[in-house]
Amino acid sequence: MKLNILDCSLRDGGYYNNWNFSISFVNKYLHLLSKSNIKYIEIGFKSLINDKEIGLAGKCDDKFLVKLNVPKGVNLGVMINSSDFINKPINVSDFFKTTSDKIKFVRLATHEGDILKIGKAITWLKNNGYIVAVNIMQISEIKFNQIRVYCDYLKKLNVDILYFADSLGCLKPNDIKIISKIFKKNWHGDIGIHAHDNFGLALKNTKIAYQNGVNWVDSTILGMGRGPGNTKTESLISSISKSKFNTCKYKNIKNELIILFKILKKKYRWGTNKYYHYSGKKKIHPTYIQEILANRNNSKKEIFLMIKGLAKLNVKKYNPFNMYFIHNFLKKNNYAEAIPKKILNNEKILIVGPGKTVYNMKERIKSFIINEKLTVLYTNKVPNLFNIKNYFRIACHPLRLLTDSAFYIKSKDPLIVPVASIPKKIFNKFKKKNKKLLNFGLKLNKKNIFKVGKSNCSLPEPLIIGYSLCFAISANVKKIYIAGFDGFKKDDPYNDTTQKVINIIKKKFSINYINSLTNTYYKLK
Repeated sequence: MKLNILDCSLRDGGYYNNWNFSISFVNKYLHLLSKSNIKYIEIGFKSLINDKEIGLAGKCDDKFLVKLNVPKGVNLGVMINSSDFINKPINVSDFFKTTSDKIKFVRLATHEGDILKIGKAITWLKNNGYIVAVNIMQISEIKFNQIRVYCDYLKKLNVDILYFADSLGCLKPNDIKIISKIFKKNWHGDIGIHAHDNFGLALKNTKIAYQNGVNWVDSTILGMGRGPGNTKTESLISSISKSKFNTCKYKNIKNELIILFKILKKKYRWGTNKYYHYSGKKKIHPTYIQEILANRNNSKKEIFLMIKGLAKLNVKKYNPFNMYFIHNFLKKNNYAEAIPKKILNNEKILIVGPGKTVYNMKERIKSFIINEKLTVLYTNKVPNLFNIKNYFRIACHPLRLLTDSAFYIKSKDPLIVPVASIPKKIFNKFKKKNKKLLNFGLKLNKKNIFKVGKSNCSLPEPLIIGYSLCFAISANVKKIYIAGFDGFKKDDPYNDTTQKVINIIKKKFSINYINSLTNTYYKLK
């Protein structure tokens, strides 16, 4: 069985330098790599992103491609994230409006939820003469019976190569063996593997995959790639150079090319270590670890604290918010805890959101507050619309606390907040202003768990309605009103998770006393 090596050093390695490779570097890389008889090179991402910090290999536009000196016999390819065009007002054809003929193959990096949505894109690419590969991400998280479903679907579209990626770097050789056999049984075309090196097993996993029916393998020079990196091209070729696997007569990588990448490795420090090993065990997306390690001010103890904190969250996909979260919620603080039962001496409260409906009913709501003697909780930056004295401000989202910090510093309103989530610089400014903070703690979890204690709560995400309801529950209030939580229609693309949070909290704590004073799409009954 012919072994095809696909080198994706620039595409995957670009996660370290934002794909900022110079034209001279890229051409030298292509020239030297071609000496090893590698015929397939993924030069970068094809994207429409308008970001000046993203380099040439992160966009692969014509201005870049026209300057490339492609060696004879080398097939250049690009990767496109399917999420860049699925459920968006663009088609895959928009990526190739004026592209030169230098691109021969296209890989679609696709998460499980998008696999059945890429049919039109594949058809267009095939009709326009491209070799098409589908790269199924996070194969470790896909049930085996679903693999058959996806294989059947992609067969009908005549996909040329079906890849599976160990995106979380959590698979062992026996896992790879089982998965490879499942693909071989259900897919009768070419199969590829993209391995990550969290456990130092990328090369071994790649070879195991080949021995079990996989005939396309990804690799990068010195393993340069996101997180711990990938199978090393030079190690792969060296290990097969004198074996029966070397059907394509691959030759050892030129030392000059190794030296080029050693300079990059010294600067960016990718590679397997104990932190990536731990993240592989806990299925933490590699970008989190990469960003933590990029900050050289973090001590070893702090690094492990942050990674262990991440392990408690849903971090299989990268969300930059979580990075901000771990830097702040993992801090120890000695700030006195607030006990809601001692703060709210009223059995009825009103939680006010930012919706426009509040302004339409402002006077009626004010009269209701006075008549019912409600305590008001204004969320985030919602102004004191009703000009009353018995109110508090409540906030919990770390990014909102950062972006709205000027407002909170200037405001004299007492602020209910998880103090550990306040950035240190902002907290110091609060202290200078003698800001009254009521520290109702918040811990995040990844299992949709909702807990309420006498001075804290635990939620799956820092959503203000969830935090506010938990504060009210902790205070043992008898009646909860909300206003200004207008919600979204079911088919609205901006529909959020508020309804889900309300449903879970009502069921969990047997609450049937939440009413809205304004029109809302949320179901409260």
